[in-house]
Amino acid sequence: MPHLSKKKLSRSLESSAESRFFRLIVEESAKNRSVILKNLITPTEKQMILKRLSLIVLVSKGHSLYRIMKLTGMSPSTIERYKLLISQGKFKETVAWVKKTHFESKLLRNLLKLMVIPFEARRQSLHRALTDQ
Repeated sequence: MPHLSKKKLSRSLESSAESRFFRLIVEESAKNRSVILKNLITPTEKQMILKRLSLIVLVSKGHSLYRIMKLTGMSPSTIERYKLLISQGKFKETVAWVKKTHFESKLLRNLLKLMVIPFEARRQSLHRALTDQ
């Protein structure tokens, strides 16, 4: 887990930064947004966000605990915690967005397969990982 300083931002600075971040998401062009986010988010933060989003997608699509563990490398307790939070409506808007954007596309399946490669003990090639169903 990445190191996070215990010193918090002041409320006004946090509010201002949050406002700017949301304006970036909503108002900036896709190209600029992509470049800025790549500058701001570390590879570890990106991986954490992708895993969390993948977890929400897989849980909302009804995948089994074992399959989610295999695809994401997450622990059973983390997966169960997210299942509980989703069932309690914690990620209601995110789940609705996932369903609306039809995440069962080939692109997402390939992204999920790419994520699992580091956890698979290097038993298969990248091509095989992407083409096996």
